[in-house]
Amino acid sequence: MEKENESFGVYVEKQDLNGNVQWFVKVPNDHMFAANQKQQLESDSIFKQFVAVSSKLKDNCKISCCLVQKDPRVIAKRESAFSQLRVAHGNRDPLPPQDPHPEPTEGAVSAEAHYKIIQRLFAATDPCK
Repeated sequence: MEKENESFGVYVEKQDLNGNVQWFVKVPNDHMFAANQKQQLESDSIFKQFVAVSSKLKDNCKISCCLVQKDPRVIAKRESAFSQLRVAHGNRDPLPPQDPHPEPTEGAVSAEAHYKIIQRLFAATDPCK
């Protein structure tokens, strides 16, 4: 579970750096961060105000933080359109390098090796006998 949370955090951080995530917060009984305001944390000064307001609340008050991610399909379509425009207008520069595909873990490699051994055993013998 801890590894999942860590990988989710890395994913959100990358999306945030690319501008694909918006952060919204709600603090009850506060005019700036009220639920109907849907205040976006878009600058350091607003974040500092949020921290100041939320640190003064009682422990039983509920603070909500909502992440809104842009639709990945829309992002992919936009990147495809930009790529087609570059090709159409003669700028054939390759796209910026993407993150490499993740390497399989030791467990995945081990599981694949075991699977292949079992396949060979089944091929050499009749498992029903």
